Amino acid sequence: MSFFKKALNLIFAFSLIQTASAQSFTLEFASMMPLSGNNPLTGIGKGGSFGYQTEVMYNVRVRANVEMQFFKGNDNSFVTYGTYYNWPNPDIIYPIDVSVLNLRYTEFSIGYDYFLFRSYPNMYIGPELYVGKSTTNYKRTSEYDNYQDVSLAYAGGIKLHYGAEKKVKNLAFFAEYAATFSAHTPYVEEGSKFINYSLGHQIGIGMRF
Repeated sequence: MSFFKKALNLIFAFSLIQTASAQSFTLEFASMMPLSGNNPLTGIGKGGSFGYQTEVMYNVRVRANVEMQFFKGNDNSFVTYGTYYNWPNPDIIYPIDVSVLNLRYTEFSIGYDYFLFRSYPNMYIGPELYVGKSTTNYKRTSEYDNYQDVSLAYAGGIKLHYGAEKKVKNLAFFAEYAATFSAHTPYVEEGSKFINYSLGHQIGIGMRF
């Protein structure tokens, strides 16, 4: 059974417990699939978020979160090309290997939780709008130049999340899955289009207090 199938089963298990929470703040530990512009140049992201949500009214609550994810580079790279100006001889076109060292991704999101299932009152779904910024440290390796550089990228899009929670005394523990659709500038500038589009996945567990 895949990692994400196990995560969805965990969320469904939470939903079998018939208690919804009204806590105001959240602390979540989450894992994110590699951002598409760096896939497969990075591994899975690890990080977390801090958030706030309103009380549930008419089966709806509002939520806002600030999240940070950290990605490590791997052994993969892609090839772009540079030009060595060799006047008065013809210029030389040479290959450059580009690899990611690490990436830091920060995001702010706001959205809704809808409690729509009478049989499972602590299960919720909802949309979120988000904006994000990434800082990528990457390395260029070639016969003529070898150096490290930093690339900044900006993203925005929509998330659709599905989760469930269980109240234990003054805390509420939850598990959540989110699918994302984003438009973003290149995470690594070398040879990329100005705007890229991607689908992503994220899972997390946390608590409300």
